[in-house]
Amino acid sequence: MKFEYKAKDKHGSLKEGEVDASSKESAIMLLQEEGFYIISVEEKKIPFWEKDIAILERIPKEELILFPEQMSVMLGSGISVTESLRMVSSQVSSNKFREKLLDISHNIEKGDNLSKSLEKHSDIFSDFYINIIRAGETVGGLDKSFSYLAEHERSNHELKKKLTGAMTYPLVILSVFTIVLLFLFITVMPEMIEIIEEMGELPLITQIAIAISDTIRYQGWYILLGIFLVATIVAKFFTTKQGKDIKDRMMLRLPVLGDFFKKLYLYRFAQNFSTLFAGGVSVIESLEVTRNVIGNKVYRDILDEVKEGVEKGEQISVLLKSHSDYFPYMVIQMIAVGERTGKVSQTLQSVIKIYKKQIEESLDKYVSMIEPAMIIVLGALVGGLVASIILPIYQMGMTF
Repeated sequence: MKFEYKAKDKHGSLKEGEVDASSKESAIMLLQEEGFYIISVEEKKIPFWEKDIAILERIPKEELILFPEQMSVMLGSGISVTESLRMVSSQVSSNKFREKLLDISHNIEKGDNLSKSLEKHSDIFSDFYINIIRAGETVGGLDKSFSYLAEHERSNHELKKKLTGAMTYPLVILSVFTIVLLFLFITVMPEMIEIIEEMGELPLITQIAIAISDTIRYQGWYILLGIFLVATIVAKFFTTKQGKDIKDRMMLRLPVLGDFFKKLYLYRFAQNFSTLFAGGVSVIESLEVTRNVIGNKVYRDILDEVKEGVEKGEQISVLLKSHSDYFPYMVIQMIAVGERTGKVSQTLQSVIKIYKKQIEESLDKYVSMIEPAMIIVLGALVGGLVASIILPIYQMGMTF
């Protein structure tokens, strides 16, 4: 929302203008942070079509990644939490994020601790985030907690970029070839059919091409509608508890890709558990939070079982031995070494490095395999279409 204000600056000069904020209180808070002495603040009346849609407002990912790094540096320099939050809020470009940071700062000034203030903004700060901060408050090392979060966010962001980059090129190539094929079947093929059909008996490949062209031209919308309905039903099913369970198990059993997904979840387990434990969170809480963020029911169930065993006094490495299909021997041994030496977090760092490298290598390998395979398949489709046109002409020429 936009608010019109009248205020005086530090020199007593009258200022008038507009400010974006989610509420009148937020607008006043933003203006006060800029050093203004408020005279009046009123919501600006604007047509409904010009109003911002709050649900579409997004906080830039880069600012969320930089936030823990900035907080770590400021807190490590001796700046207070509230002052650090204000300084960061003055540098962000997102009004939504600025308001939330100032609201957190305001709540701390009223007596809340940082973790409790972050909980009020759970749409941005996850349970993982809040647990790390809560542990930092307990042991008196908030700057280190933010440092752990900064490293965690950077590592996650790098891996996501790698995954997105690996998927983008094949999808672009597939989209371009699909558009080209549809163009040929819809515009070029119909004109050729009139000529080809006068040539008598047609080769099988030509008959198939004509059938495909007719199907796309006359029933294309029905096909698209059918695909849309099936995709919607399948997507809806996979949002149900039963559907999620089936999907999670299928992902781990896929040929070739199943092994890749296992590495991805093991990397996620090691990274989250290690960061939480290093940040001062207890083993039980670390397992609970990791279980909630790992993203696969098979691994969630295993971590539930492990958590129950740890509560009874058993070791993580011993409990994981019965799940060797999902936790390889190397991972279990690294955890066992960490438990014996009291350095579980440090030994898991080695697991993180190993799996991050393997994931990146797998992505590079899959992309290098997909590119030529797609070119061969799509080239064969285009070649088949061309052959379906040329063969009847060639046959007709042979008859003369």
